[in-house]
Amino acid sequence: ADYVADAMLRALPRPGYSTAGFALRPAPLTRSLADGDVIDIGGRQIEVIHTPGVSTGSICLWEAASGKLFTGDTLYHGPDGRVPRPRDQAAYRHSLKRLAGLPVTRVHPGHFASFGCDVLDELVHAYI
Repeated sequence: ADYVADAMLRALPRPGYSTAGFALRPAPLTRSLADGDVIDIGGRQIEVIHTPGVSTGSICLWEAASGKLFTGDTLYHGPDGRVPRPRDQAAYRHSLKRLAGLPVTRVHPGHFASFGCDVLDELVHAYI
């Protein structure tokens, strides 16, 4: 772990560096996604599931062939029990019910560690 801290300290900007001129350029939009769209990524089919609640535009990505669900900010489980705080509770409840109906083998959230269907079921039922 010390080597990580050392590498991060070496990566700090040099003296005299100014952040005033720094900007991240966004990637160009090539396509908008909607609920039910299927994305082919080299022979793998990923379905878009619109999951509002935490934010209006939240989506999850579902790979039915492997049972993998990529939830982003829609659902995660922190080591301290931290879970998302939905802005729209009714929409979030509906989104979680949709996810609960999937034959998930593994959940890959946008925060914290991946988890199995047992934790998914526990989180969904605890919220609903």
